[in-house]
Parts: sequence; C-alpha cells; structure tokens
Amino acid sequence: MHQQTPSDERRARISAMLHRAELLLSEAQHDTVKEQVLLARRDLDEGFQWLRQPNVDGRPRILKIVDLTLSLAQSRLQLVADGLKKFGPHATLLELH
Repeated sequence: MHQQTPSDERRARISAMLHRAELLLSEAQHDTVKEQVLLARRDLDEGFQWLRQPNVDGRPRILKIVDLTLSLAQSRLQLVADGLKKFGPHATLLELH
C-alpha cells in the first residue's frame, strides 16, 4: 500500500474542500455570501500553487503556508455553511456573523 506524502494529503484535502465550496456556491443566493465562498476557493487555489514547488515535502515552511491557507478557507466555508443552515439560501454576510 502506498503511503501518502504530506503534500498528497494536503492536495486531497484541498480537492475535498473545493467540492464543498462548489456545493455551497450553488446554494448561496446573496452576493456577499458567494464572495466568501469565492475567497475560500482562491485560498485553496493558492494552496495548490504552493504545493507545486519543487521538493515541497522537504520544505516544512511551505507546508505550513499551505496549512494556513487551508485553515482560512475552512473557516470561510464553515461560516457560510453555518449561515446557510441557519438562515437559508438568501442569507447575507451580515447574518453570518
């Protein structure tokens, strides 16, 4: 069995989060909420870019940067998911806080 590298694990996590972002984006109706999802996608895309660096698994600082972008994206997506669950698809950014 092939053991995943740290960068493989992060790529898999990014892919799953991008899928979640697409689902949230399709549900959200208000532009301010959609913007949070788009910002999360941008954070995830940035994480993918960092993972394209050579020898990324041997560069802990880059992996930490990726972890931070994942954390930010996760926070944005959770904020949106919670708001949509509580207020429905027409939730606004002000209601999410």
